[in-house]
Amino acid sequence: MTMSAPFRTVKSIEEWKSHGLEFSVPLNRYRWSDSKELRQAAVEALGWCGLDNTRSGYKSVSHRLMKVILLNLFSTYLKSPTMFCGYSRDSTDYALDPRYNPTRFSFKAVKLIDAMANQGTESLIENYKGVQFGKFKRQARMRLTPLGVIHLMRVFDVTPEIAAEVGPQECIILRDRDPSIRDKDSKNKKQLDIPYDDTPKTIQMRRRLSAYNDLISRSDIEVRQFPAEGIPRGDGQEPYMLDYSRNKLRRIFSNGSWSEGGRFYGAWWIDLPEDWRQMIYIDGKRINEHDYSAIHPVIAYAFEGLNIFEELGSDPYYLPECETFPKLRSLLKVILNTALNSKSSASAVSSANKEINFKPDKYKWFRDSDLNVKVLLNKLIKRHKPIESWLGTNKSSLFQYIDSVIADEVMREMTKQDIPILAVHDSFICAVDQSNLLKKTMEEAFQTSLKSMAKPTKELSTVIKSSGITPERWNQFMGMKSGLGLDDFESVMKFIGLNRLNPIDSEIEERLSSEVALEEERMAALDDNDF
Repeated sequence: MTMSAPFRTVKSIEEWKSHGLEFSVPLNRYRWSDSKELRQAAVEALGWCGLDNTRSGYKSVSHRLMKVILLNLFSTYLKSPTMFCGYSRDSTDYALDPRYNPTRFSFKAVKLIDAMANQGTESLIENYKGVQFGKFKRQARMRLTPLGVIHLMRVFDVTPEIAAEVGPQECIILRDRDPSIRDKDSKNKKQLDIPYDDTPKTIQMRRRLSAYNDLISRSDIEVRQFPAEGIPRGDGQEPYMLDYSRNKLRRIFSNGSWSEGGRFYGAWWIDLPEDWRQMIYIDGKRINEHDYSAIHPVIAYAFEGLNIFEELGSDPYYLPECETFPKLRSLLKVILNTALNSKSSASAVSSANKEINFKPDKYKWFRDSDLNVKVLLNKLIKRHKPIESWLGTNKSSLFQYIDSVIADEVMREMTKQDIPILAVHDSFICAVDQSNLLKKTMEEAFQTSLKSMAKPTKELSTVIKSSGITPERWNQFMGMKSGLGLDDFESVMKFIGLNRLNPIDSEIEERLSSEVALEEERMAALDDNDF
């Protein structure tokens, strides 16, 4: 066989994109199958590359690693023959505790990948080295060649069901700072998964989250009309690619503590761009999204024994300048929450200014005004005097822990009732007909969790914001759908001249009500004519 370099290199962002390397999904080290078809394909791949495929038979390290590699290649190919699978060539990314690495996927896998790509015209895969051009940083890429598809997938009849298999994975993660970084002020804040011994608390958390993940796996959840090429994201980030196999949440604690962090990550809907959440369907039904308004300021006031809405009497993100600048509220929300999660006021100002510079189109109005972030922050501090001691003191891990406890309670209760919801930190997505129950559950979880942790001296209250269509309006539409001759909600939105579903507002409500009323009148007139 003709030998060649184990990977290809590219010399610019344009060249990278021209090869279609942005069209990719990350390697999933949890992929696993015990099928004989996969075992035989792994033996064939090792033999094809001239590697020892007989020592210890199916139990050899190379065979085990090759199975994980092949499952990732097969599942990627089945999504699209032109899609790549991204993987790391950094050995530190493979130094994992066995708790987090059940397939024992090691850095030796990189050598196997190179061997598969190092066979000249008879290579089983294409292999591209990762790149970094400023903020544009990408991991290595691989995908099957036509030869690889024929000799590994088709000869051994690896089915889509086999390619989609995923093995068990740890869902309760404890992280701490990289011990090799001794400087506490280092800008490298990377935390590593660390080992831990189970306790009754971790066992309970795992049992709850596993039940939730099982329910999600059994549910029919999809994003309709999602573009196959993915959604571009700014600042050098990789495009968002929809990968339904990432349907399990993990709960991640930080700083080596079970009372810091604790939020839920890892599933495809967590980082789905917000505009696309309204295109999610759960068991064939449209969704609503509900989230706690001003959750972190509410928590800070509760720990001071206060009810924020009683203390302020209005929107926590309001300043008089909002009357002149209608768009200011969204920026005030950024400034206040940044101050609650930053180590100093100066850091909060810097972060808010970065947000403004990062989104020049969104904040053009601000740049054209005489407003100043530092001045606005000082006004917010003055307005929120009861929690001044919380501002600029880096309470981010505490806030995350508290809102994760609330989220855990919401998820537990809805799972008990066998109702799938999608958790996005302090926001929850449900089928439209479950909205009222979810909001009630969110209210109860908020009260129960905060009262046990903050022990406020005043009765607490919360505001739950909703996006989508009201259950009442959905039921009204479903009741008259056959009369309209329409099959789904996209049709009725098109019928009334709306291209997509936006957060509930008076315009949508009025237009929908008007069209529904007119159609009901038309149907009544037809009925009268029948007699």
